[in-house]
Amino acid sequence: MSVTVILIIVAIITVVLIWRSMMRAREMAVAMAIKTCKKWDAQLLDDTVCLVKMKFSRSEDVGSMCLYREYAFEYSYDGVLRHRAFMQFNGLRFIRTISDDKSILPDALNAPVEKTPKADNLDGGNIIDLNSYRKAANGHKTKEEKKDE
Repeated sequence: MSVTVILIIVAIITVVLIWRSMMRAREMAVAMAIKTCKKWDAQLLDDTVCLVKMKFSRSEDVGSMCLYREYAFEYSYDGVLRHRAFMQFNGLRFIRTISDDKSILPDALNAPVEKTPKADNLDGGNIIDLNSYRKAANGHKTKEEKKDE
């Protein structure tokens, strides 16, 4: 084998390993975003995260080089207004989540999720439930209508 073929094989293996590491980190970020949204009693919009920053960093425990990654995601409390938050990772270790109105550290995510009652929409609301309309248009009856008969 020539040196060129060996270098091409090594380059391909390196690219595959880097891609695999990036996918693993992204999957961890999505899982942490879901956990964070449950903790905040919010809805994760688009069910995804976006890598916004990546740089070399030192690991805090041993001081070796690793990648610092910052992911962004959007969430909503009411399904209408979008809020943006950022998650920070050093290597594969979660550091924290930062948002305009909240911040969360790794220890807080391990605590049990508390359900908070949702506030009623005091202004009359602009959200329309279309399920009953769709079922009526298709000739189907809702569960409440079947009970009334």
